[in-house]
Amino acid sequence: PIKGKGSSDWAYSWVPVVGPLVGGAIAGLVAHPLLPLITK
Repeated sequence: PIKGKGSSDWAYSWVPVVGPLVGGAIAGLVAHPLLPLITK
């Protein structure tokens, strides 16, 4: 209990959970076809 803190914004809480998951999935999809080109 912090004085003057305000309420928690649980409607926003999905952003830090879903954002990294979606970003990791996109990075994996992009990296999969590109890695063989880089490692030749």
